[in-house]
Amino acid sequence: MISMRDDAFQSSGSLAALRGLARSIAANVGLAPGKRPDPARILLGLTMPIGDTLFCQPAIAGIRRRFPQARLTALVWETTQELAQANPDIDDIILYHPDPALDFISRLDRTLCEMYARRFQLMVNFSASSNCVGILSGIPRQVWQRLPWGFWLWGSAFAPEYGDQHAVDHYWNVVADLGITPRSPAERIPRWQVSVAERQAAHARLAGLGIFPAPTLPVVMLHPGAAGFGGRKRWPADRFGALAARLINEHDARVVVLGGPQDVESAAAIVAATAGRAVSLAGQLTLSESIAMLTGATVYIGGDTGLTHFAAALAVPTVALYGVSDLVQFAPRPLDPRRLRLLLPRPLPPPAGFFIGTEGGPFAPHHPPDDRMEHISVERVLTATVSLLAREQHHAEAPAVPLRTAPADALD
Repeated sequence: MISMRDDAFQSSGSLAALRGLARSIAANVGLAPGKRPDPARILLGLTMPIGDTLFCQPAIAGIRRRFPQARLTALVWETTQELAQANPDIDDIILYHPDPALDFISRLDRTLCEMYARRFQLMVNFSASSNCVGILSGIPRQVWQRLPWGFWLWGSAFAPEYGDQHAVDHYWNVVADLGITPRSPAERIPRWQVSVAERQAAHARLAGLGIFPAPTLPVVMLHPGAAGFGGRKRWPADRFGALAARLINEHDARVVVLGGPQDVESAAAIVAATAGRAVSLAGQLTLSESIAMLTGATVYIGGDTGLTHFAAALAVPTVALYGVSDLVQFAPRPLDPRRLRLLLPRPLPPPAGFFIGTEGGPFAPHHPPDDRMEHISVERVLTATVSLLAREQHHAEAPAVPLRTAPADALD
């Protein structure tokens, strides 16, 4: 029997990986001892993009419900560690590859040794990359995301049923082997909470810019960025700029541009298109601060990107601009569908055939230039935005109706 306290075992991740591999295979093909008690220490494989991390939230809540006393640790990339730390169902994190100064083997060794030291009893692998780490981890019980055979070569071309489910449902399928299933349709909707302190800090930052959200002075937040598919998911920055100028000139909106460091140039172009009247916070906020900033928006506008999914999960009125991604798998699942406007190119070409996860795989596809997002006009986005602004203003001005006496149509 391998002892997790053995110094030699801890000191060499490469040797430990071989031992862990043998142990994992034995446990998961039924060679390990029979029925196990409920695990006390569970590792969640969450090495995935921002939006997918949110899509896992309902299944993670299901794990917490099934194992209320267990300690849940998330294996995450540095880009998403804030999300794991903010999730109330997650107790701790392990950073996967936290030190880019080390070579790949050294970083993997370091990650594996930390995993061995925690003595996990169950690993739930929500991502294909964490599947690979799980194989070497020696964790005695594991459930994995099941991908179609040859997925990294040709996606789901030979398993079309895989593409017939939303990502949220794929992640529920991972935990089905543990007897964990959604109890109602509401548990298939991602939810997120922003703390009071985060909300207050975001609104104070807006106030410092002279922006005070109010129904008569709407705040529209734009996010021009979208990773993956070689930039094909992005709506052009000049379109965002023209939209921002019209929102300011025709609707007295305050426009705030969000984004990461990679979006600074696009944000600057949008601000320039408004003669400096829009405000850019691109590159100035952490991911958690950007999500909290959404609570100050009257309307949010963005493409198929993580921030768009968080806006929908926070019930922020959202205009989502799609064209490349498969809607069946990756459309927003809003907390309040009445606050979502989903716009597509006209005419609508077929979605790209590959799941976004293949972007980082060994056979990542080459994406040729594609102008499909340019077939979403400024006029259509403006119309959708104005419809949401009008709805929010109407509800802000309407007198409160006691819930027990409200007619069915009073909610819309």
